[in-house]
Amino acid sequence: MCYHIRASIRPVRKVRSKMSKLFFRLLPAALSYLVLRVCLTLARLLSDGRGPLDGAVIYILAAGLGYAAAIYLLRRLCTHDTDAAEFQPEIIAEGAAIDGDGTAAAAGTVQGAADVCVPAGDGAAAEAVRGELDRRGERDEHRQQGERKHPARLLPRCLILTAAATVLLLLLSYLCSLLPGGNYSPAEQTSLASGARMSLPFAALLLRSAVFPAVCEEMYYRRSLSDAIASVGAGRFTACICAALLFAVSHTGGGVSSALLAGISSLILSALRTCSKSIACPIAAHLIYNSAVLIAANI
Repeated sequence: MCYHIRASIRPVRKVRSKMSKLFFRLLPAALSYLVLRVCLTLARLLSDGRGPLDGAVIYILAAGLGYAAAIYLLRRLCTHDTDAAEFQPEIIAEGAAIDGDGTAAAAGTVQGAADVCVPAGDGAAAEAVRGELDRRGERDEHRQQGERKHPARLLPRCLILTAAATVLLLLLSYLCSLLPGGNYSPAEQTSLASGARMSLPFAALLLRSAVFPAVCEEMYYRRSLSDAIASVGAGRFTACICAALLFAVSHTGGGVSSALLAGISSLILSALRTCSKSIACPIAAHLIYNSAVLIAANI
């Protein structure tokens, strides 16, 4: 009976050990987020009471240093592997390979981001798997070389994905504005997220509340933070969820509607980055959305 009790407890201990290791690996990401929030708060305090242009410049410089420090901490403290985080290993084939003595040995063939594990043996099954892997590797290499040499091939797809994501963000913003609880407007979320006042001149307001947040937030939340969380073993999906939760927490100043909009928008932008394989598309969609709500609020 004691043996059965130990056998039932052993999986629980393994899960607990994995969770504790993952928790400690995620501490650098939490530290970088806290550093970012402190720097953004100091940036707002330094920019308050200044002139329109002076306040915008001071806020951008101070907040930019905060984003740079947070990204630096992620790169230094986390096992940051962009390729491994961006492209997860894919199981290509699982079969039986015939070894030299003629006995069947089960072998799995896994193609990762860095290397390929090929089943050993001289049998027909092993040769077929090797040939299929070689052909797929050549096709992937030719495709990647073609995309690097001819980036214009990706432009139509990126434009379509960016336009679709922008429309979804604007529609989501409108739906969130209809939710009960508080007088929420789409422009209020953008201004509160950057600490800007709507009385600023439009050029300074656009730079401070549209351009700067779009670039810095995407570089931190959708790129550095997501890749850092995924690289410690949490997985890409968990990384997107964590980034969305932290992004929603940073937008709680506008109320529940603002936090809900920020969280769902983060998931949309993360999906856009995954589908387009570029951070430029989420930046463009975020920039267009911020600019649209600011222009609509100032017409």
